[in-house]
Amino acid sequence: MFDDDAFLASMETQPHSPFGIVTQNESFVTNQPHATCSGNTQSSGLTSLSTTTRKKNRVVNRIQWGRGRREKLNFNRFGQAISPSDNVAKFGRYIAMLARDGGLIPIDSPNWRKIDSSKLDRVWSLVQATIDWTNPRVAGKEEKVKGIVETKIHDRFKTWRAKLRKLYYVPFENSYQRKHCNDARVIQTQWQALVAQWDKMENKVCKTFQ
Repeated sequence: MFDDDAFLASMETQPHSPFGIVTQNESFVTNQPHATCSGNTQSSGLTSLSTTTRKKNRVVNRIQWGRGRREKLNFNRFGQAISPSDNVAKFGRYIAMLARDGGLIPIDSPNWRKIDSSKLDRVWSLVQATIDWTNPRVAGKEEKVKGIVETKIHDRFKTWRAKLRKLYYVPFENSYQRKHCNDARVIQTQWQALVAQWDKMENKVCKTFQ
């Protein structure tokens, strides 16, 4: 079975529609450690990340993409990366990493459409700087590539939040444990703000059926 990153990366090499789907222990922006959540053992059997697991997370997230050089990619007419296959897979993992970086896109953002456009511009600047645009055919598709990247970032951001909700929020109804997330990539203050949003939504639903 694929892990989450491997699955998302594999999607890059499969045929898909023009609107194909689209952090780590250190902030991509500041290069400083995030304030991570509590590592307490959870009653459902989920335990805190072991030292080995944390090391693996750091290795996975240090994606070898665009580090000191621009990478070659070819795009189809929709702006989707299609070759070379190794770079397409790495590019997909890079996009997923950016979508999970709370230093770039706060996980507690209440509405994607209300995210400060400067944050999305920052993400695109990072992506743009990793691609080799010297080929005129590639350069001519830059605007379409930008649109696809934004779509992928959005979709993977939603997938990331949904996964965290399923693992660290839903199982702990009426429990203080909801305020603690065992994923080392999550910024604690953002998680607590997100939990407060979800709690408020749940309370509204409960009152509706009372």
